[in-house]
Amino acid sequence: MSKVQVQEEKLAKSYQRLDSVIARKFSVSYMSNAKWVKLLKAVASFEQRSYRITYKLVSCDQVKTSHSEQFEEHVDDYWFIEPSIYKEIEWLEFMLDEHNNVQSLIEHLSAIAKFPITQTPTGYKVLGYT
Repeated sequence: MSKVQVQEEKLAKSYQRLDSVIARKFSVSYMSNAKWVKLLKAVASFEQRSYRITYKLVSCDQVKTSHSEQFEEHVDDYWFIEPSIYKEIEWLEFMLDEHNNVQSLIEHLSAIAKFPITQTPTGYKVLGYT
């Protein structure tokens, strides 16, 4: 078996484990990879600013902090910060920030598509799963 085949098998098993975790923990999926890409491209194209985000992946309890991409052309199927795929995102929150008008961003996103966005005390959360 070639190295490429071994890597493809490992990746396939990794995706199967992820699908198993998602099926076990959640009953509703709101976002697909395509919807996440659409959302993050819309964020990047809005005023070409970077927004502070927190996010949680389905496979761990840790909440991580990062920033959204500032340029739309940098958002693709592999944009996400670590070796993660969008399917792994349980939720992503745009944090309230005095430097960026997050409310205007949310209005912009709501005009583009019906994303599962809820307001929280600290910002606006996009749900991947519940």
